[in-house]
Amino acid sequence: MKRKRINIKIIIFTIMMLSTIIMPCFSRQAFAATTTSDIIAEAKKHLGKPYRWGGKGPNSFDCSGFVSYVFKQFDINLPSYIGYEGDSIHNYGQVVSNISDLKPGDIVIEENYGHVGIYVGNGNIIHAANPKDGVKIGPIYNYVTARRIIKDTPVTPPVPVNPYEEIDRIIFDANFYADANTDVRDIYGYDYDKLYQHWQEHGKKEGRSPSAIFDPGYYLANNSDVKDAVGNTYEGAYIHFEKYGYKEDRVLSPVFNMIYYKQANSDVKALGSNLGILTHFMKYGMNEGRVASEEFNPGIYAQRNSDIKDAFGKNYKKYYDHYIIHGRREGRVCH
Repeated sequence: MKRKRINIKIIIFTIMMLSTIIMPCFSRQAFAATTTSDIIAEAKKHLGKPYRWGGKGPNSFDCSGFVSYVFKQFDINLPSYIGYEGDSIHNYGQVVSNISDLKPGDIVIEENYGHVGIYVGNGNIIHAANPKDGVKIGPIYNYVTARRIIKDTPVTPPVPVNPYEEIDRIIFDANFYADANTDVRDIYGYDYDKLYQHWQEHGKKEGRSPSAIFDPGYYLANNSDVKDAVGNTYEGAYIHFEKYGYKEDRVLSPVFNMIYYKQANSDVKALGSNLGILTHFMKYGMNEGRVASEEFNPGIYAQRNSDIKDAFGKNYKKYYDHYIIHGRREGRVCH
């Protein structure tokens, strides 16, 4: 019986080809498994370091600068910026929509794409929180979405649902929208994506406010040229605001007047664009209790309404929200 000769060269070639397929997969899995704990360990080295706007480390950080710095120590390059537009951290990695699916090492995005941290487990993130606390570990607040970084490859950004997505994301506050619209909250809870979709598909037509910063009815009443141009329709008010209004020095709501906010806050005026100023008010101004209109002063609102002060303490943003949702209708003293 004649034996078949085994071609050693073919076997070696086959093994080499298989290794080029198998090894990269193994390497990616090992990378994802091992760097997660390393990333958290690196992040914890910076606990207690000070918060500084624009800080990118290693001695001080802002929220996005902190996340970017930590991942950079492992040759994972992420932008030191978080926001819905531009080259933002949220454009990288795999999307983690549900908070229940989070794993340690995931990048958690909060507060209307305005804050970011690294998930450490048990509902907590490590993040550059604010000037008072610096880098700390604390509970997730106002979860929007998360990203799981497997490799340094950008994913395709979500397709905007409308041409004014950028400004809409800036002025939308899911917590406010839920609290101001209990019928919607009863259905969707505080789910950011579902609340945002409801506002886009129904809320604008119905005249529902996305946050304390913009009230379509107030916008029409206090900008007569807009009312003359679009009629007395809420949808028209939104369209005008998105196309023109936010670029102009308009009165947007009882608590926000663009001209007043610029004049009362010289550091804000230095930001230049109205888009940047709106972003500042949503992310920082309300939390700092800055006065942005003649009609509303959060400090006076707290002093003259002791029940509200007892409820909210120094959480100034709650004063703005309460006044728009309840206080104005109740005739509360606010200035």
